[in-house]
Amino acid sequence: MSKSPPPGSRRKCRTRALRHASISLWIKSGMDPVEAAYRAGRSLAVLYRFYAELLKGGSAAANRLVELGLRAEE
Repeated sequence: MSKSPPPGSRRKCRTRALRHASISLWIKSGMDPVEAAYRAGRSLAVLYRFYAELLKGGSAAANRLVELGLRAEE
């Protein structure tokens, strides 16, 4: 016989899933991790701990931004 989840647990689960989806979207969209942590109400250390995989591999995008910035200076 399966037990029903405690009242409110589904709401908590949905809230966490929405927060995770939001933070993931922000990071993948190129938002500064400091800003993403601030908006999520988390410390930067927590953000890096849980979203490190998403933060990796951003060097190509960062290089493009630097290149665009250098071109704008010309």
